Amino acid sequence: MVFGMEATNELGSASLYVGLDAAVNLPAPLYGAAAGALAGTACRPRHALISVEGGDVRYRVDGTEVVEPFGIRANEGQLIDWTDPLRDFSSFLDRMSVIAARLNDGETNVLLNISWRS
Repeated sequence: MVFGMEATNELGSASLYVGLDAAVNLPAPLYGAAAGALAGTACRPRHALISVEGGDVRYRVDGTEVVEPFGIRANEGQLIDWTDPLRDFSSFLDRMSVIAARLNDGETNVLLNISWRS
């Protein structure tokens, strides 16, 4: 570990299906089972690690609803990595808008798996 840097810890997780027809926001972050009595209650993560599966997406984090072909592209298999312990990504998480840009054959949505981090 580098002096002054702290690792992020997972608070909870979520999955989100994203289609081609409309942008969606990330779901409300909730504590996971490891939080004991807090499990299922709202948490305020500063970080997230998001995997992209089943196609590609585009996203914006400025509060504007994303539309294809605009926004930042994240391809299938890519991680959207907002885990730098020296930064606070909570505003990104609050304002992220995401839409599918491309679906794999046979898929009806892109799946985002989200790990909420402290």
